[in-house]
Amino acid sequence: RDVDRDVVGADAFGGEPVDHMPVVGPGGVADLHPIDGHGQLHRAGDFRREGVHGGGRPASRVRIGTNCWVNDACVLDASATITIGNNVALGQGVMILTNTHELGLSGYRAGPLVGLPVVVGDGTWIGARTTVLPGVTIGPGAIVAAGAVVNKSVAANTMVAGVPARLVRELDTN
Repeated sequence: RDVDRDVVGADAFGGEPVDHMPVVGPGGVADLHPIDGHGQLHRAGDFRREGVHGGGRPASRVRIGTNCWVNDACVLDASATITIGNNVALGQGVMILTNTHELGLSGYRAGPLVGLPVVVGDGTWIGARTTVLPGVTIGPGAIVAAGAVVNKSVAANTMVAGVPARLVRELDTN
């Protein structure tokens, strides 16, 4: 089994405490361990439906801070880096994608693959069934409403919703 031992922060998966996180990758199931080797990971749900995906060693391109919650059925496409700050909550079924295609010729529109990093700032809450597209940065303290499709970066301390995600309101900073 392919094992990456330094990619997930302490307390990253709410629920039952574990000292590793099973994820699905090209080589099957791998185990991820806390970045600092100290805290515990917590998992919620069945990891056969969710996980970290991408070419090569995708788990090595994921960084999750402390005190985070990754709920059931989340998918992290780590073709490029995904950086999730501290105190972040991901609702059920959140998809964070880093892989897209260049526009191809008319005979095959999905051209060459392009990987673009995604950053999720400290304190962010991403609601259930949200899709975050490649190259997006979600600022600290933001809220992304359930079901949104985030195709552009989101400012700090704002709430966005919809398809595509649009500003709903600015949030207090305290």
